[in-house]
Order: sequence, then C-alpha cells, then structure tokens
Amino acid sequence: MGKGVRTSIRVLIVALTLLAALYALGVVAFPHHLASDDGYGDRYDGVVVRGDYAGVVRIEYADGAVWEGPLAKGRFDGKGRYRSPEGWTFTGEFRNGAAHGPGMFELPDGTSYSFNIIETTERSR
Repeated sequence: MGKGVRTSIRVLIVALTLLAALYALGVVAFPHHLASDDGYGDRYDGVVVRGDYAGVVRIEYADGAVWEGPLAKGRFDGKGRYRSPEGWTFTGEFRNGAAHGPGMFELPDGTSYSFNIIETTERSR
C-alpha cells in the first residue's frame, strides 16, 4: 500500500471519528425517511431526525383524520392541511399545533369559508 493511500485512510478514519462524536453530542443528525404504522393504527410517512418526525410529513390517524404538512417538535407547524374524521378540512397556517393565520375551512358538502385566525389557546379539561 502506497503512502498516499495510507494517508487517505487516516484522514477518512479521523473524519468518521469526528462525525461519530458530533452525532453522539447531538450536533449533527442523519435524517432518514420512514413510512410506518405506530402500532395504534396511525400511519406516518416522513423524515425522522433524532427519533422525531421533522419537516413535511403525512400522518393518517386511525380515526380517519389526515395531516399533510410540516411538524416541529411533534406539532403541526407551518402551512398544511388537516382533514377531520367527519370530512371537513382546514388548509392554512398552523403554529404550535393549532390553526393560526390565514386559512380555508371546507365542509364535506363543498361549502368553504376563508378567514384569518389571530390567536388560539389550548383549554384544559
């Protein structure tokens, strides 16, 4: 084996060791695509980073609801579309899991309403 090949192998080993250390520290992540069933009947299709779905996903819930859009920290976040089990849809902006900003609400009969949600709050039961 020539000197150039040995040097290349050493550089590669150092680079891989550094990358593994940065991954272990959570500095870098390796996203991968996953389409799966969670065992409860919900189906997920999207990118997983550090064990969480990230970016644009499609989730088909066991009750018939569907989310198509981005997730941030496991919540609807950004422009997306939610279809309820009853058949109505909301297409628009979401923030922290709730509708926020401009959107279109459409009923199963085709009737639609355009509006701008200024703020939503979560209620405790």
